Amino acid sequence: MGRRRIFALGLLLAAPLIAQEEAPAPTPPREMRILPVGDHPPFRQEIRGGVRYELPAPPWSIPPRQVEVVAAAEKPALVRLTLGRPSEPVAVPAGPGSVSLREKSTSGPGPQWLRVRKPEAGDFLVVLWRDPSASSWKSARALVLPSDAPAGSLTILNIAPGPVALIYRGEKIVLRPNRPLRKALPARGPAGLQLATFRKDGSPEPRLSISLEQQSDERTCLVLYRSDGHDPRTPVGYTIFRERAPVPSAPAPPS
Repeated sequence: MGRRRIFALGLLLAAPLIAQEEAPAPTPPREMRILPVGDHPPFRQEIRGGVRYELPAPPWSIPPRQVEVVAAAEKPALVRLTLGRPSEPVAVPAGPGSVSLREKSTSGPGPQWLRVRKPEAGDFLVVLWRDPSASSWKSARALVLPSDAPAGSLTILNIAPGPVALIYRGEKIVLRPNRPLRKALPARGPAGLQLATFRKDGSPEPRLSISLEQQSDERTCLVLYRSDGHDPRTPVGYTIFRERAPVPSAPAPPS
């Protein structure tokens, strides 16, 4: 009888240790970057005292230079935005929810500019562009793009108001708005991409010819957007950025 009591007491004492060992590790945060795309406003200057001075861009003719990123209960992170360049990564919590982008303020929290729904898992890129129906970046749109493209890949995203026609490595493609397309981009020399928009009768009108190349450990993202201005030379502009792809993590050993 005494041995049974000692054995039962041992199980009770060991139970908290077993529970601690089996508790799942907390999910680490992931990274979010922001890529604003669009055309720069026209260059402006004035002459003062016989010297030419460049004038700053009018307010909201470009995205805010800095925004505060607020995710859940995390401390706001200050992020610098530049047209055509992805921002530095900022950590956001795992799981579903939203991220708020606020205007920078020197006196307390700034007003909210945008709210973006984040995916449940994985790093991601937030592509921003000016609402085509608005005259300033005060009204902006956003699209979340998972940052899971492997090395040797090309991701094409069309955020122009209508479809565009592409010819890439001999393949004819109609790319609808806001639907990312992933293709292979081998590292054996430049690959050409021809772009056309559609006339009112539905026939394609050639617009651009783009040369793409990358190293074997890189990935490339091509974003097509509506050109600004009253009479742009071409109605579609583009931003290209290439970067080294993350090395896939090794699978966890079997338990």
